[in-house]
Amino acid sequence: MPFFRVEKQRLYESVVDQLVRYVETGEIQPGDRFPSERELEKHLGVSRGILREAFRVLEARGLIESRPGGGRFLREVTSLFQEGVTLVALEKSVLLDVVESRLALEVNVARLAAVRATRQDIANLRSVVKKFFSRNSPREEDKDLDFHLAVARATHNFVLHELVKLQINLLKEHHQQSHLERDSWESLCFEHRRILEAIEEGNPDTAAEAMDAHLRRLKDAIIGGGREADKVRRETVEN
Repeated sequence: MPFFRVEKQRLYESVVDQLVRYVETGEIQPGDRFPSERELEKHLGVSRGILREAFRVLEARGLIESRPGGGRFLREVTSLFQEGVTLVALEKSVLLDVVESRLALEVNVARLAAVRATRQDIANLRSVVKKFFSRNSPREEDKDLDFHLAVARATHNFVLHELVKLQINLLKEHHQQSHLERDSWESLCFEHRRILEAIEEGNPDTAAEAMDAHLRRLKDAIIGGGREADKVRRETVEN
């Protein structure tokens, strides 16, 4: 029986797109309150349930915050960012929050992986690192995320693995690599080898130090990068 891919967009996804556009065009600024549900229902022609689902998606991405009894607000942007396109600064603010949580979690994940990693875990990590130097491998961002998931898997603690996966999914939502300069990204990719070596050696302190240094450099790169993301957002607004 032949099947065809269903291309129809769900209603809430269309609402998400329009709300993102509302942010991109600068019609709402960080800290501003979104129009009420009643107003948005009228303008968008959708039910309150669809509207709430769209807001749940944007809240999960870290772009908006709900205040009990006060409505929904566009997230404040850290003072480190002064981009002209608001959404870029918002995404980078979210990424910094993710990096902060990764520092609290993944440093100890690396430490535990160095203690618990099996031969198969080491082989899996080697395989991912090898892909960084292959032209015929998946996208670089996918390889980076695969490596960090593999480190979490090597802890043999399913809760830690799921927590790392949650962070990884947020990074995918905000296209982390687009917010980094090319040179910074390549340098960060090479750092995975040092983390791998520490885990291979079964040295938890060195593994933790390597992961800590890696994530701190990622944080610096996010603060200093983002020209590609700026370009993409500006083209979207102009078109």
